[in-house]
Order: sequence, then C-alpha cells, then structure tokens
Amino acid sequence: MTTWIHAAIEAIKNQRVEHAHYSHAVARVFNAVAVAKPGEVVVVVGPSRVGKSSAVAEAIRLAARPTLEMPKSTPTVWVEGENASTDGKFSTKMFMWECCKSIAHPIYGVRSDDDPFGYRLEARIPRTTEGALRSAFEYALVNQSTKYLVIDEAHHVAYSGTRGNSAVAILDSWKCLAQKTGVVLVLVGAYQLLDIMTLSPHLLGRQRPIEFPPYYEDDAIERRAFQQLLKTYSQLLRFEEPDQSLMSWTNYIMEGSFGCLGHLSLWLRATLGELLASDGTAFSLDALRHSQLPANQAHAIAAEMQRGARSLASALEGIDSTPTPLKKAGSRRPFQRATKRFPLDGRA
Repeated sequence: MTTWIHAAIEAIKNQRVEHAHYSHAVARVFNAVAVAKPGEVVVVVGPSRVGKSSAVAEAIRLAARPTLEMPKSTPTVWVEGENASTDGKFSTKMFMWECCKSIAHPIYGVRSDDDPFGYRLEARIPRTTEGALRSAFEYALVNQSTKYLVIDEAHHVAYSGTRGNSAVAILDSWKCLAQKTGVVLVLVGAYQLLDIMTLSPHLLGRQRPIEFPPYYEDDAIERRAFQQLLKTYSQLLRFEEPDQSLMSWTNYIMEGSFGCLGHLSLWLRATLGELLASDGTAFSLDALRHSQLPANQAHAIAAEMQRGARSLASALEGIDSTPTPLKKAGSRRPFQRATKRFPLDGRA
C-alpha cells in the first residue's frame, strides 16, 4: 500500500517542473547575460528555495555553449560563496581556492594521480598566499576563454568579518576581477545582497537586479499559475476522497509554502515521510498540517521575504544623491563613545 508513497517521493525529488516564474526567470537571465559586455555584472535575487540557482544554471547553459573554434574552452565557471572559515565566516582565501578548483587549475585545483585523497593539494594551500591563488585564477580565466563567472550564494560575503565595509570591498574586488579578465560576472543570492550592493559606489548604476519572485496569493494570474504546480504534483499522490487534489487547499498551501516551489517540494516530501512513519495510506489536509513548519520559522521566512521586497524596491528606485551634511566637530559630549553598528555582519 505504501509503494505509491516511495514512488511519489522519488518523483518529487527528481522531477523537473516547468512553471511560469521559472521560465520567465530563465528568459530574463539569458537575455541579460547575452547583452552584457565583458566586465559587466548581472545580479539575480529572490527568496530562499525559489529556484534561482536552477534558473541561472539553465540560462547560462543556453548562453555559453562551446563553439567549434574553442571546443576545449571553459565558457562558464560556477563557484559557491561558502562560509568556509572559522565561526562560519566568509574567507576570501578559501573562496579563491574554490575558484581554482572550479576551473580545474592544474596546480591549485586538481589532485594529482599519485595523490588520490588530495593530501598534498590541501597541504599546499596554507603555504600559498591569497594573491597567488587569485593570480592563478585570473590567468586560468583568460587562458580558458571563460565568458561567465557565476557566484552563487553571493550574499554570504556579509559574514566576511567584523568591519562593516568588508563585504563591500569583496564585491568591488570581484567587479575588478571581471573587468581584468573580461568575464561577465553573475551574482546570485538572497535579497540581502542588494543591501550590500547599495553601499558600493563601484557597483551603483552598473547593474539592474533580476528578481525571481515567489507566487503571490492576492494576484489572480499568479494564483492560477501556482495551481498548475499543484495540479502537476497532485497526479503523483493518492487522496482520501476521489475528487480531492492539492488544489482543494490552494490558499493554505500557498501561504505555508510562501509561494516558492522549493518550500512546496520539501513540504510535500515531509508529509509523505510522515505518512510512511504513521502507516498512512492517503494524502490529506491533516497530514499537511502535521508536517508544516513551526510558527517561529514561518514568521522568520515571511519577514525576510518582506524585507527583501523593500530592498528590491529601494534598489530599483535608486539612491538619493543629496549629499549628507557633515556634523560639526565636538558635537558629542566628552568621553562619550560613539555607538558602532555593523549591519552587514552576523546572522539574522
């Protein structure tokens, strides 16, 4: 009786579901990178688990097909902005090492045949300066005729250190790398990335953010598009009543999944897992409720998405160019220390 549940779980994990927002995001990213000049920046933002990485990967794959003239080139290099340093910090040196590995650098990125576990490669990195790794990566980009450098999870630069401007400096450094090597830089991340970019004069006015948005319940067109997703997944499930489907609970599911395919997929798989654990035989609204996110997590995700929408609106409206008046010297009381705030550091 539970065979269909195992089949549904595997199908949801592996099935690629076409939907309106995904197709639109792929088209927008494809056209953005197609018209971009070497050294320019394309920024893709959206909420977590909406499908940004998949959409960008498909768009870049279409735009960066190897040509007959350069069959052995590496048209795209994909690097994830991982927090790989101590205390969950973002390390620029570890990032440059990841870049070398992504482009399969023969010295700093590939294990030799007589070093299958990579011990000698890992031992080499502490003795190598960050500048040497960056130079090696820059040369490899040019040598491999790379067109696109994609940095996923780029908002992780916010966790780079204790200085409030360190994340901005890193983004400026990436922009300089793109200009020097002639690649199109594609940054993919959460809305938090926009807040960092507004602090960088080097990036202001040099890019237009592309949003991969969630589906909104109060929009009739988006509601119908989301129902098509529910219809697709309903075909994999068995319900208590013959006339039931996921569309029977559209409002509840849209709210609980935040209108994001990734959250919907995880929620459905969690529900099916609960059915297996409880020897259930049919998909139901009660099963959905039992596997829903805890309220504190749901509130945090919703708040982050609302803040992201405000950040995107501010980024599209532009920054007020009116200069901030200088404060008079000595306006603070003697021995009163100014409060320091680092809004880009720490985890929300």
